[in-house]
Amino acid sequence: MLDGERGARLQVVPEDVVQLPDGGFSFKPATGAPHTPASWLSVSPRRFAGSPDRAQPVEFRLAVPRDTEPGEHTASLTVKRRPPDEPGAQATIVAALSVRLTIRVRGRAREGVDMKLEAPGAAGRGPVAATLRVRNTGTTNLRFDGRNRGSLVFRQGDDVKARAVLRGILLPRQLRTVVLPWEDPPSAGPVTARAQLKTAKGVVTRSAEIWMVPWRQAAALALLALGLAVLLGGRRHRRRGRDDPAA
Repeated sequence: MLDGERGARLQVVPEDVVQLPDGGFSFKPATGAPHTPASWLSVSPRRFAGSPDRAQPVEFRLAVPRDTEPGEHTASLTVKRRPPDEPGAQATIVAALSVRLTIRVRGRAREGVDMKLEAPGAAGRGPVAATLRVRNTGTTNLRFDGRNRGSLVFRQGDDVKARAVLRGILLPRQLRTVVLPWEDPPSAGPVTARAQLKTAKGVVTRSAEIWMVPWRQAAALALLALGLAVLLGGRRHRRRGRDDPAA
C-alpha cells in the first residue's frame, strides 16, 4: 500500500530484478533487451488515478521468446506514484511498491554453483573472519531454506565455534556474499573455516585452514633467542682469544 493515494497518479512498470550480495533485491527499469524477463511483460492499465477506497485490477500478459533458456527467470511489476508536473523541478522522491514474479520456462533446468572461500592463512588474534562467495551458475533458483541448505562455520577440532546459515534464495547468475567473524579464537594453533552447500549432484564443500600465531610472544622469543646467540657467540670469541698462543 502506498500512503497518500488520494489524487495521486499511479503507473505500473515492468522492471528487471537484480539481487544484492546480502540477499536483498533491487528493481531497475527494463533495459529493453529481448532476453530480459521484464521485456516479456505488458500490463493494462499502465496508468490510473489513486484513491484510498479504490481497488484497481491490473492485468499482465507474458510473451516469452522461443529461444529462451529453460529454467527460472525473475521480473517485477512495480507500482509507482508519478511525480507532479512542476516546472523547474530538479528532483523528487517517488514512492513505489514492487511485486516479484518468477517465470518458469519449460525444459530441463540446470542447477549449478560456484563457491569461493577466503580466509587469512595466519592471524595473530581475534577477531578473525572468513568470506564465502556463492554464485548461481545454473538456470534455476538456489533455495537455501529448502533443497539447497548451506552454511559457513569455524571449527576448532571437532567443535563448531561460529556459524552463519544461508537464507532465502539466490537467482541465476547472481552472487551471495557471507562474512563470518569469530571474535574470540584461540591464541595459538590451527582452526578451520568450512563452507558447504547441498546441490542435486551432492554436497559442495570448501575449507581453509588458519593458523593462530601469538605474534607478540613469538617476536619476544625470537629477540630473546637472538640475544642469547649473540651473547654465546661473544663468549666463544673471547675464549678462543685467551687460548691462542700468539695472542
